[in-house]
Order: sequence, then structure tokens, then C-alpha cells
Amino acid sequence: MRVRAARAAAIALAAGLLLVGAPRPVDATVTPAVLAHAASDSPAVDALIALQAEVLLLVERGAFVTVPPALAEIHEAYRSYLVGVDGPGQKAWLTEADADGAAALHRLVNAGTALHDNTINALRLLPSGAWDALAAGEPIGIAPSVYVAALDQLESLSYGAAEPTVPPSAPIAEPEPSWPTAAAPAPGTPTAPTTPPTTAVSATTAGTHRPEAADGTTDPATGSSRPTGSGSATGPGSATGPDPASPSTSGSTPGSTAAGSADRPATGTVSTSRGTTPSSPSTTITAGRRPSAGTGTTADADADADASDGDARRSTGLLAIFAVVAVILAAVVAATALGRRRRLGAARGDAVNAVDAVLEAGRRLASVPEPAELYPTVLGQTRAVLDATGAAYVGRSAGALAIEDSDGVGGLDPAALATLERVIDTGRSWRGVLAWHASHRDTVAVVTATVTAGGQVRGVLVARRPRDRPFGPTDQTRLEQLAPLVAAAMVASARHHELTALTFTDGLTSLANRRQLDDHIRAAVDGTIPPGPVGFAMIDVDHFKHYNDTHGHPAGDELLRRLASLLAANVRPGDVVYRYGGEEFAILLPGADGHTAGEIGERVRRAVHDADLVGGSTQPGGRVTVSVGVATGASCDLEALKAHADRSLYEAKHGGRDRVVIAAPHPGDGPAPA
Repeated sequence: MRVRAARAAAIALAAGLLLVGAPRPVDATVTPAVLAHAASDSPAVDALIALQAEVLLLVERGAFVTVPPALAEIHEAYRSYLVGVDGPGQKAWLTEADADGAAALHRLVNAGTALHDNTINALRLLPSGAWDALAAGEPIGIAPSVYVAALDQLESLSYGAAEPTVPPSAPIAEPEPSWPTAAAPAPGTPTAPTTPPTTAVSATTAGTHRPEAADGTTDPATGSSRPTGSGSATGPGSATGPDPASPSTSGSTPGSTAAGSADRPATGTVSTSRGTTPSSPSTTITAGRRPSAGTGTTADADADADASDGDARRSTGLLAIFAVVAVILAAVVAATALGRRRRLGAARGDAVNAVDAVLEAGRRLASVPEPAELYPTVLGQTRAVLDATGAAYVGRSAGALAIEDSDGVGGLDPAALATLERVIDTGRSWRGVLAWHASHRDTVAVVTATVTAGGQVRGVLVARRPRDRPFGPTDQTRLEQLAPLVAAAMVASARHHELTALTFTDGLTSLANRRQLDDHIRAAVDGTIPPGPVGFAMIDVDHFKHYNDTHGHPAGDELLRRLASLLAANVRPGDVVYRYGGEEFAILLPGADGHTAGEIGERVRRAVHDADLVGGSTQPGGRVTVSVGVATGASCDLEALKAHADRSLYEAKHGGRDRVVIAAPHPGDGPAPA
């Protein structure tokens, strides 16, 4: 239906809250109508949304024996909102929608909106035992046709032409005709029909009225007593006499009752034919002439004819004037209705655009997995959604406030810091005017929203702009809608970082693994990392199989962990140590030439040789030792360098172990021992 887009946005936000674990559980107060209800300033739209939610739940709970297509369509369109909502949640939602409908009915009545009986009955509060009946699988006793008729009128009120209104203190009745009429007599005073001389009106003619209830009943919308009788003028727009400009109409207003139809004649018809009605053998009544007894003279006949012609001309002129005025009034009414429709459409469009902006921000945040790139995206989307000139994210790190600011300003005014501390401590949003930067005392308009994840306040999202453009309640709502999406993106980014670390980390030694080495080699070959000289070393533990066979695999694993620590402690900052596989290790030496790479290889070999490692005395030679192969060259040739270093390691192993061999810097040269 027409409010579907706004409702879907609310569900997305509710999903965001569930994703990050908001401090308050998502309950029945988070309904698909939240965004549209908050953005609407029309009681008719509010009533329509509330009634649609009520219909959704009633159909879901089997309130109707037969479900009309109109109600089935609503249920089919929105039934996905009920996924995961249990019985108590549905009861709370139905209670809220029922209360919202009753509140909207009250506003409509106070605004003087003419409502059909079905609309009033549908918007009234449900009987107190309605939910118990639904829980027992019994109908609630309200015909589904009542809801269909109510939805039709509310659709017309919300998106169609304007409905007639009456003063709030008066009973609901149809408005006065849109053409000029004589002054209305005092209420309760019988009036005689006023008929142009040339037009004979049938005795059954009556103005078009909104059907009333039976005599002496009470208006269901306002609670005031309805007037009785069928012929007296009873209020605005009521008349007993015919109107000369009234077209021939039939039927009655939807929602009329049998009693109302019986109390008054059917909609009137106007006859323009001339004729006579016999009154006595010597008396006739001729249209446009006074009745005369017997026959008159020729002069009297001519005078009567002239009078009749003059009356006809005057009647024609009046009819023409009435027609012109009716056309003008119809145009004014149409223009007013069109303007109202456009304003309502613009308001709906603004609300939908705001929701779309928040959802688009959520999509952009979800597409940034890296924590380093997330904060700039958060600040940029905050500025975009709030039309702000600056944004910041403030969180706690090691007991102090950590600030990410779009302007790069590190120091905040003490008043701003105190306000942010209070927002984090209380978990309540804030908006107002304060000094932001510590470097100057200029005040700015500020709005904040807390970012919660895992049931705790993680930080505060802040938007700011010049103080002559203060933030309003709508801006506060938008930022609060964005905050859960920011929290979800932060949680997703942190988990992505953890998974990435696990993917590229060796589980035994906590060194970088073979997968990360391959990733670095691809980046070097593709030019993703800056080009330059690089060294590469391959390291193998001598006689490791003998160590495992002697001391067992658990002792072998502990030896590998100890060797990993020795290697990491004897390389430069920026060098990367990898566990290549089994008892083999590798070291990437960015910027190292052959001499530097050889020195680092020798430093690592000596550190292992001199270490007092458990079980070393049982190894051949009485110590745990390693062999090292080193190669250097350009980073773009890293794949080839790895192959050269592996060949150098092979030479070191076959040359006696516990030594370093450096590959020749040019192809064709043999390996050179260190």
C-alpha cells in the first residue's frame, strides 16, 4: 500500500538493533508504523496506519471467518513483519495499534471531519475481551466489511480529495451546498419552500443530507444528541425546501441507516414542465400566474402573459448566475483538494527520502570492512544524513575519551567534554548549542545519539552545524536511526578484523602464516606495495625429525614456539617472520640489500645456536641449530627471490648445516656462503 516504504525502513532499523545487541530488547513498541507515524501530521494518515496494523494482526489471529480481498491484501503485504513476534508481542502490538486508532479518531472528530459510522466503529477501542477471544480461536464479532469501508474512507481522506468538515462542537453533518442559498432560518423553525415563479417543484423534493441515525440517538463520533424530525432545519447544511439549482439526484450517503431514510422523503427531483392541477371545475393553477376563477378579459390575459415572460427571464438569469457560481466554487474546492493532496504527498515524500538516506548510509557502512576506513565513512554519512557541516565519533579507550573528528580537531571545549561524558554515562541523546573547539569559544548547534553494542554504550555520534541552523526533533530522530547502523558496522568491522587475523596467523607460533606470505608476494608483484629492494630468508631446523622422535611431538611443538620467539626478537622493526610450514620459517626483509640480509640471517643463526633449548644436548652436535638461505633483489621479483632463497637453504643443508648461504645477486652466479 502507500505507506509500505516507510514501514520497511523501521523494520530494517529494528534488525540493526537486534544485530548489535541494543541495551533495550526490541519489543512491540518497535512496529512497522513507527517511522510513518512519527513523520505524519495528518490524523487521517495516522488512523489509516493504525487500522492497517490492526487488520494485519486480526487477520493473522483468525478474527474473521471470511477475509475480504482488501484485508487479505494488507495481511499478505505486511505479514513478514510478524516473523519472530510471539503471542505477547502480537498482543502488545494490537493494543498499541488499537490505542493509536482511537487517538486518531479523537483528533479527526475534534478537527470536524465527517466520518462514516463504519469508520468510527473500526477506530474505536476493541472490546476488553477481544484478545482472549482471538487466543481461543474465536471471531471478535466485528464484521470485516466494517474495516473495508473504514479503510476506503481513510484512504480517501489521506490521499484523495478533502472530506467535508464541520465545527468540532456541532454534530457531524454534511456541509452546506456549494451554491448560494437564502439565509437559513433559525434552528427548529419550519420553512416554506421558495420556488422561482416559472418552476414547479414536486412536493417530495429535499436537499442532499448526510443520513442520520434514528430519532433521538447520539452521534457516535461526538457523543452529542442527533436532532429528530424530518422536515426542520437542524444545523449547517440542513434544509427542507428545494434548491432551484439542485440537480436531480438519487441515493444516499454511504453509511445511512434505514431509520434515517424512513424519516425523510427520497432525494428530490425538479420538474420544469408547465401544466395545471385541477382544483375545481372553475379554478385552474397555471405556472407563473396567480389562480383566477372563471375566465378573464383579453387585457388581463395579455398582462398575465407579459408577467409570465418577465418571470421566465428573471428565472433564467438566476439559474445562469447560480450555474456560474457553482462552477467557480467547484473549481475552488478542487484546487484546495489538489493543494492539500500535494502537501500531503510532499510530507510523505520528505519522510520517505529521510528513511532512504538512512538506509543508504547503512548500506555504505556495511560495505567498509576495515576499521581504519570505517570512521571516515561514519563521519561522512553522518554529515550527509543530517545536512551537517561537521561530525565526530567519541568513545572511551582505556578510561579516556577517544575522538574521531571530521575536522581533525583533537581538543574539545571542557563544556563539550562534560556533555559527552554525561551522554555516555546516561545513554540519553542530547541536542542544543555549545562551544565545541577548545581553541575558540564560538558556539555551534550540536545533536548527539548514543551508539550501543552488546548491551553497552560504546560511544556517541555527534553532528554539528552553525548555531543559526539548530537541530530539531526530526534531526534527533534521524541520528538515532543512524546510530544502530553505525554500531552494527563497527561490530561487523571488528569481527572481520578478528577473522582476518585468524586467517593469516599460525595457530601454533602466532607468527604470520604461509597464506599471509603468499598474499604479500602477490601484493609485491602487482605493485600494491611500494617497489624497492627486498631481502628474503628461508630457515630450517636441523635434525628436527630426530628431536621429535626423541622427545615426542608435544616437545617438538614447544621447540617451534621457542624458536619463533627467537626469530622475532632478532629481526628489525618492519621485518616479517612467517612460519612457512612444518619446521621451516621465512623472513621478509623490506629494503635490505645483500649485505644487510646476510647480517640478519647470521644474527638469527647465532641466536639459535647460543640458546639453551630444552633437549638440545640430545641433538647431533649437542645443540639445536638452524640452516639459513638468503636472496635479495627487487620487490617485484619476490616470487623469484623466494625460489633463490630456497635453493640457498638447500646448499646450506648439504654444506654441513648450521650455516647461512646467500644467493648470488645475478642469475648464473653460484651461491656464496656468508
